Amino acid sequence: MRVGAQDFPFADAKSLTWRAQELEEQGKTTEAWALYTQAAKLDPKNALAAGKAVLLRGKAMEGAVPVAVAGEVFVDLKDPSVHITEQELMEVPRMLPPPSLSPGAAKVTMTLTGDGKKIYTEFLKKFGIDVIFDGDYDNPLNRQVKLEEAGFEEALYMINLATGSFVNPLSEKLAMVVRDTDQKRRDQERNVAISLPIPTAISAPEAQELARAIQQIFELQRVSIDTVRGTMLIRDRWSKVKPAELALMQLLSYRGQVMIDVEFYEVAEQSNLSFGFSLPTQSQLIPLVKRTNLVATAVNGFSKALSFGGGATLFGLGVTTANLFASMTHSNAKSLYETQVRSLDGLPATVHIGDRYPIITATASYASATSNNQQLASPQIQFEDLGLTIKITPHMHGNGEISMEVDSEFKVLTGQTNNNIPVIANRKYTGTIRLKEGEWAVAAGLVTRSVSKNKSGIAGVSQIPFLGAALSTNGRDQSMGQTLLVIRPHVISAVPGERATKDIFTGSETRYLPPVN
Repeated sequence: MRVGAQDFPFADAKSLTWRAQELEEQGKTTEAWALYTQAAKLDPKNALAAGKAVLLRGKAMEGAVPVAVAGEVFVDLKDPSVHITEQELMEVPRMLPPPSLSPGAAKVTMTLTGDGKKIYTEFLKKFGIDVIFDGDYDNPLNRQVKLEEAGFEEALYMINLATGSFVNPLSEKLAMVVRDTDQKRRDQERNVAISLPIPTAISAPEAQELARAIQQIFELQRVSIDTVRGTMLIRDRWSKVKPAELALMQLLSYRGQVMIDVEFYEVAEQSNLSFGFSLPTQSQLIPLVKRTNLVATAVNGFSKALSFGGGATLFGLGVTTANLFASMTHSNAKSLYETQVRSLDGLPATVHIGDRYPIITATASYASATSNNQQLASPQIQFEDLGLTIKITPHMHGNGEISMEVDSEFKVLTGQTNNNIPVIANRKYTGTIRLKEGEWAVAAGLVTRSVSKNKSGIAGVSQIPFLGAALSTNGRDQSMGQTLLVIRPHVISAVPGERATKDIFTGSETRYLPPVN
């Protein structure tokens, strides 16, 4: 299919996506789908283009094929990003793989001598399999094949090379031998179509890359994927499809999965101590002279006065009492946040423990529609995640160890404001740690300690050693806090590097070995 890019001269994925969005808004679904498909092909990580290609494909197939114009973009319907049609899915039950042979013996040691028919007949009889030969099969040359502790597939491959033939299974106990030529391969080897499920742990761009890789390695005729159904379809000769299926199933293995225990400890301890004498640091000196028309007034805070002088110079000095005091307060608070997060190898997992606190960042005023003199205010609110926020990205290794990229942040309100905006205290840690399964580690820690002392009393007297401490007011405030972030990983499923893989025996690049079991 060829669709016009019209006057849009660029062919990069981002530009094609922008142009496709414009065409979609204009109602040109078919053109938009084609450009989305082309953008997904150029950039497999373009999630927007891949998703839009899936959503619009059904509508695009119902519309008319657009006319090619200058600046056209070619859309290959055989590309893996173009999804599987209903007709292709209906062909899968008809294009089934051939039956598999069921050999009896495990391994054999024998020497085979004679022409091709004699060698195949004697060998397959050893494994309990009957054999027939193609109508024009003729291999009169005598050959000798020695087998020592050879399995069925290994021995059959050696005989195929020695005789220039291949075996086409007809049933579990019946096989037909055919000369290995290009014409006979096309005539006798069965073309098959198989559909494979795509695991949910594999993203759409990753599935597209795997499909392209498999198609290029085995030179397959057709490889299609459908991200909506989660299915991949492969169609070609059975000698190519079988090894491609085995390779793909190993590549489509689920990612390793990790369960991570996260514990956040916070300990706060505070103590206050005050002791000493509370002595008066000032006193009022009042005249006590009694004169006519002078009313005596009681002095606040004094019940007694010390008088001195006489006559017109009689004065009084207020006398107060001193207090001896000693007090102490001590408080201890402990907080524990405990949670578990589950993630795949290489994918981040985020957990937030706390609240979303609204903060007014700005206020816009505007005139009321009903009153000319009334002003209305519209606040702009921003939500802050208070509490603990942790983002962990695990990377699993083949030796049972796990590396984790940790990004943690702890936010609390300080109780202070700046222009009526609350001040938020923030503690943040970013780093990478590597642990074994089930091993605890302190990812981050913070220790805070503050000590303040104060003394008040009569100037000079409070500075006397030893005696000054007893004749003054003394205070001591002490606070200490500890914050720890502790994590521990658990492996749920192993990484692909730790799984046993199966060797894929395909034969030469020009002559693939037809699978027989």
